[in-house]
Amino acid sequence: MAFSSTTGWGVDEAAGSDTNGGGWDPASSGTNYANQSSPQVTYTDLVIDGSTNTKVTSAGNPFTSLHVGNVINITSGTGFTVQRVQVVSVSGSTATCDKAVGTVSSTGGHGVLGGSLASITAAQTLSVTGNSINIKQGTYTLTTGLTIPVSDLYYIGYGSTWSDGGTRPLITTATNSINIFTDITSGAVSPVLINLSLSTTAATPGNGIEATSRVITYLTVVNCKFSGFNIAIYGDDSVPFYINNCTVFNTEFTGIKTTVFACCVRAYGCYLHASSGADGQAFSHGVQTGQESTFVRCVFNGLNHGLNINNAQGSCTSVYECTFYGCASDGILCSGSIHSSDLSLVNNIFYGNSGYGVNMSSATAELYPGINANNAYGSNTNGARNGIPVGTNDVTLTANPFNNAGSGDFSLNGTAGGGAACKGAGFQI
Repeated sequence: MAFSSTTGWGVDEAAGSDTNGGGWDPASSGTNYANQSSPQVTYTDLVIDGSTNTKVTSAGNPFTSLHVGNVINITSGTGFTVQRVQVVSVSGSTATCDKAVGTVSSTGGHGVLGGSLASITAAQTLSVTGNSINIKQGTYTLTTGLTIPVSDLYYIGYGSTWSDGGTRPLITTATNSINIFTDITSGAVSPVLINLSLSTTAATPGNGIEATSRVITYLTVVNCKFSGFNIAIYGDDSVPFYINNCTVFNTEFTGIKTTVFACCVRAYGCYLHASSGADGQAFSHGVQTGQESTFVRCVFNGLNHGLNINNAQGSCTSVYECTFYGCASDGILCSGSIHSSDLSLVNNIFYGNSGYGVNMSSATAELYPGINANNAYGSNTNGARNGIPVGTNDVTLTANPFNNAGSGDFSLNGTAGGGAACKGAGFQI
């Protein structure tokens, strides 16, 4: 029998140990002893029941209901199997485990219950489908990438208590061409990354998340930060893309050559901005995307092209309530095989870009163009638009509409012809 699908594994590189129990099931009635650096109990006198080899007792440290859901790392003992077992129930002072502990009637077993692991790799090795790997704040330096081992695996950063949304742990590498997360081992999976900071300082940076040999479907990224990568989320350029259905919430991308290269990208509330990346790129692409992508309330600041929609024939890319500011070229560039119906723009601001606000010079005109309404344009060097008509209720800006874009504050000011012209001018979606 495997561990429960709802089991979580605790990781604390600074104070944990890969010899600890390391796991706890949040669906259980017990107490989470994996959310601490040291074991809760150290056993030297475990006894296996005389008739049922999944039952175990300890005279020195009797089992209680608080132990339910926790994992014991059995380390030695004649007749005991060296392994990790999970306490699924306690009756009196007898624990029933998720698998056979060893040979019936064996005595003198050693092991530890509770305490977090020290490495993400150890947690991955123990994980089964549906598990979570809870990573405490701190710095985790990799020299090899992390291969996602099973379906529906959650990687969740925390400050002091699991799922507290505290300070993000930093998972980083200084090794050339290393991807932080790389190809899955079998089949399609749905990994979820929550509250993590991923970075590289390598002279030749790799990618944040990469899939180039198998399809990762329904990748979800929430409240994370990516910095310094060649490509933050890389789905290859094959058809179909190897990352399909990529959803990103409230995530920051900085100093990256290309933020997302995938199919069916859905980004909500993300901040994509340039800095001098480890690859020497002074400016970065925001997103290169394929089919059926949606961007809502994202800021594309100081990039090369904020959004590069390529190979998107029939893609139906929608951009709502986004800001494209200070890009070295176009706010949005449409390239490759694209039709005029492939792009819908509503309630966006294009200001201070060195190319066009929107450049669709290669688009093929169609009878039914995409929705184009209530967008604001100003101070774009080459002009507001190329290849698309003026939209319904578009706004022409004569002043910077933002309070302090240079410091990342894109709230609207009250300047006439600037923020004041945008307020109340949007279309209710």
